[in-house]
Amino acid sequence: MNVFPWISILLLFSLNIVVAEQPYNFVWAQGASGGVPYGLTIDGLKNTYVCGYFGTAATFGGTTVTNGGNSAAFLAKYDSQGNFQWVRNTSGGTGTGAQGGAAVFSNGSIYLVGKFTGPLTIGNTNLTNRSGFFLAKYDTSGQVSSDVGQGSVI
Repeated sequence: MNVFPWISILLLFSLNIVVAEQPYNFVWAQGASGGVPYGLTIDGLKNTYVCGYFGTAATFGGTTVTNGGNSAAFLAKYDSQGNFQWVRNTSGGTGTGAQGGAAVFSNGSIYLVGKFTGPLTIGNTNLTNRSGFFLAKYDTSGQVSSDVGQGSVI
């Protein structure tokens, strides 16, 4: 059963996204370099959000994001036609941010969750636990809300 009946195939491999509609007509494909995808989600307007992690740098649609730590999580948005919209990333001095997943809610909020070790920065929020998980909330334009949290991994 498809959550969105208009989509039948969605392949995600090494940051290459291919979207096809029933009855399997090619719609669009995009690629990116330097990152490892962990998941994706699609909103009610057929925008696609891809999340994952990268080492020192990753490039999406001509935009390169960098990281000063070991790795960083990313969240990238593509519109319904596959056009790159934006990418956001975590950063950390010597820290590591690994992406776990993303979800879009009906109000347009996008939530990004993952784990980290060492200090990590999301937007203007510094997470100071030596290790744990993070939860960040973004709006549809990619701005981080003040709802960024951290917790301990049990």
